Amino acid sequence: MVLILAFGCRETSADEVDTPMEPNAFSIQDYPKLVEMGANVLAVVSSWPEFMAMEDSFDVLKRASNTEDLKLAIDDLIEKEKALAAGDYPEAFDKLQIKGRQQLFRTFLYKVRGNLIDNRDINEGMEELVNAYNAFKNQFNVISGNTLDAKLILNEE
Repeated sequence: MVLILAFGCRETSADEVDTPMEPNAFSIQDYPKLVEMGANVLAVVSSWPEFMAMEDSFDVLKRASNTEDLKLAIDDLIEKEKALAAGDYPEAFDKLQIKGRQQLFRTFLYKVRGNLIDNRDINEGMEELVNAYNAFKNQFNVISGNTLDAKLILNEE
């Protein structure tokens, strides 16, 4: 009986307790600034319907102000990302660098979704999600800014 009381009455440390998320504690402005794509990138992606649909969904995520809005926006973003992964990429962006960053973005989407479902704090996951999305979009800028011809480097004809 003494052992039960001793272990049952002990205080729990802050590490052992998951802090549930406040119902209205979300604002995209709390996270890193979003990367802008260059004009030459926008010219290519504007005719890529799957990417433009995902951009629209990310805009909905930016306007989310509470957890319910965020859950809906994340679910919609997951569906749009799946369509993007299954669709055809423009030739200029059909590269492993793009697809790898998209996979990382997908990973953090599911991390945030899991945290929302379990009613856990999403701040770390949202920061990682925004950073992954920035890396994904920035890779478009890097590829479009690369003027080196791979055939010349590899001495191929």
